[in-house]
Amino acid sequence: MMLKKYVQPIADTSTSASPDVKSTASPCATVTSVPITDEVISQAAPDKSESAPTVNNEKLASAIDKHLAANCINVLEKHYPEIESELNEIGYLLNGIAEHIGEAEDLIHTLRKAIAENDGKFSYNPKKLPAEQRESVQKVMLILKQCGIFSEVTIFNTYSGMVSTATRVRSFISGLWLELFSQQHGIEIISEKAKQLNLPYEVLCNVKVADKEGVQHEIDLMFSIGEKVFAIEQKSGVNFFDYDRYRLLAEYLHLIPDRFMLVNSTLLDKDATKCITYFYRYYICNSADYVSTLSAMIDKAFNS
Repeated sequence: MMLKKYVQPIADTSTSASPDVKSTASPCATVTSVPITDEVISQAAPDKSESAPTVNNEKLASAIDKHLAANCINVLEKHYPEIESELNEIGYLLNGIAEHIGEAEDLIHTLRKAIAENDGKFSYNPKKLPAEQRESVQKVMLILKQCGIFSEVTIFNTYSGMVSTATRVRSFISGLWLELFSQQHGIEIISEKAKQLNLPYEVLCNVKVADKEGVQHEIDLMFSIGEKVFAIEQKSGVNFFDYDRYRLLAEYLHLIPDRFMLVNSTLLDKDATKCITYFYRYYICNSADYVSTLSAMIDKAFNS
């Protein structure tokens, strides 16, 4: 699936973007939380108009606000996705990765691991891949080269070189690409499903919350369709095994087992993914299966 170059803002994004704690360039705009009252809740009832309306008025309490408040979770900070500027700047690169993500995810993992463990120096052997996949991976390598990702690179029988030390380059390869990828495709799927159901929807990113003891958490992506609330976490670290951490977060948010998802871009074995999902009781996928898994999660929530 190709990424759109422009995303219609979910809400009024006239407020300036706040720095993202996870990357050097945040694709989010800050939104101030609003106290929930009975009057506000009554105003936020779903609109039964022909097209699915978004929750785009900060003065109205959203389904997300109500869900968190009902579970004694305080919202400290929330943001609306604001990825238009990033797509204008690096849309060509992001599109290139997205088009071949199923075939090239292992390559991206190799580059990320090189940054984390070998100061950016990498070597990748495409000969192990089937011919069709090898062709897709080579296309991604060429796009990465064209876009200045490497300070040195050889694309021949073996791909080798050095990932640039530029902060934005390393931030992009280390996880920003996954954040942008998840937000863009997430908004597309969520808005499409909301329209089919004729329900309002809202999408938030980098939602900082605290429980009644003051323990804080940050959720990468939260969204609602009608009154149903969902959360998505993204993980792009090289050595990640702590699935229990996200089970506890899902339970804390009261979204387990059917409305919480972890996108782990390093999880390449589908059989292993099924096992992990079975043990931890929330949706788990890699970036290649993100769209289909997100669709399945929403469908199950409204069909069960």
